[in-house]
Amino acid sequence: MEFKVKLNDRIGVFGATGYGKTYLANKICEKIINKGYKVYAYNTNYEELVATETYEPPKLNKDIRTLVEWIIKMRGGYSNIMLRIEDLDTFFNNGKFLNEYSKFILDLFDDGRHQGIGVIYTAKLLRYMPLKLLSNTNLMFIGQYTEQMDLAKVKAMGIDDEIVIKLQKPIFLAYDKSKPYEERLNYVEVK
Repeated sequence: MEFKVKLNDRIGVFGATGYGKTYLANKICEKIINKGYKVYAYNTNYEELVATETYEPPKLNKDIRTLVEWIIKMRGGYSNIMLRIEDLDTFFNNGKFLNEYSKFILDLFDDGRHQGIGVIYTAKLLRYMPLKLLSNTNLMFIGQYTEQMDLAKVKAMGIDDEIVIKLQKPIFLAYDKSKPYEERLNYVEVK
């Protein structure tokens, strides 16, 4: 499947541990970097920014708000920033805020698009993701889910949950909201 990525896109990759979501997200980032754009990666497990260019991340308090502010400062403004966040679901619990940064993330999804900030993220548990955030994600890659709480989120997005249940690793269901309704669903094999 071919898909186009714009810098202010919101791209979500969902799946269980070991399904290939990090690999797929990294391949999408490579595509963006090969076009000459910068990608900044934030790893929620290590609370650090991984430099993917000549800039070194700050050695100060490494919360996500500080990191985004640093990126904006280094870039001289908001334009043409792609932020890569691993395990975004760790900021939320059943759609509710877990900490002060959860609201910042939602604001980033709401306002960042208009300011030239794109986001590509991974998440293990769909059930933790707020519907508002999912509705602001225009390109999704969804791995197999069988838990009812995760499937409820799939249904809430307007996707037939039976399709998601039948997926087998390394196949992702691609859901592209930028396409006409009848062309939105496709499959991507991760190799």
